[in-house]
Amino acid sequence: MTTVLTLILPLINMNKFVKEIKTFKRTILLKGSPAFKISVWFSGITVGLVWILFSEYNEPKNNNLFFKKKKADIFTNEEIERWNKPYISNANNNSVIRNSNLTADEKRKQLLKEIK
Repeated sequence: MTTVLTLILPLINMNKFVKEIKTFKRTILLKGSPAFKISVWFSGITVGLVWILFSEYNEPKNNNLFFKKKKADIFTNEEIERWNKPYISNANNNSVIRNSNLTADEKRKQLLKEIK
């Protein structure tokens, strides 16, 4: 007897759940119903969050939690000189090599040639 009840009770609850879903679907289009209000709020919040997600994906900010910037910010020569000024020992600011086609070893070799 108990095994029969354990098999029937979930079906009764499932039928009640299916019935609630059907009534929700029926009342969702009635403007004054609570189901309509819930659906309007849910759809508004969902559309807003998806809008923010797509806008952040297409143009991510610098300090973003989910999507990082795809490209680094490009520095101008003035910004590079201002950044490197405290680290250059002599007054010759041309010792900084800005050619990005060279590898790190080639840049080091050029700097060592200039020092000698």
